[in-house]
Amino acid sequence: MRKRSTRSSKKYIVRDPEILGGTPVIAGTRVPISRILYLLKDGYTIDAISEEYPHIGKKKIEKAIEQAIKNLENPDAQAFL
Repeated sequence: MRKRSTRSSKKYIVRDPEILGGTPVIAGTRVPISRILYLLKDGYTIDAISEEYPHIGKKKIEKAIEQAIKNLENPDAQAFL
């Protein structure tokens, strides 16, 4: 029986000092994850955010949000990485 991995090694949130001064962004974009989280706080749905940022895609937005939550819940994780 194969063991299924519950952790994804793909990073949906990245930091790069050359992109927005190292602000955590959605991988492959210049969109800060904080912007996505603020939109959620303001009542936007994932679908609405996806319409606002069609170049990101709904699945990538969902995965980035999941990664942000997991990193916030993990005291050993570096913020958003």
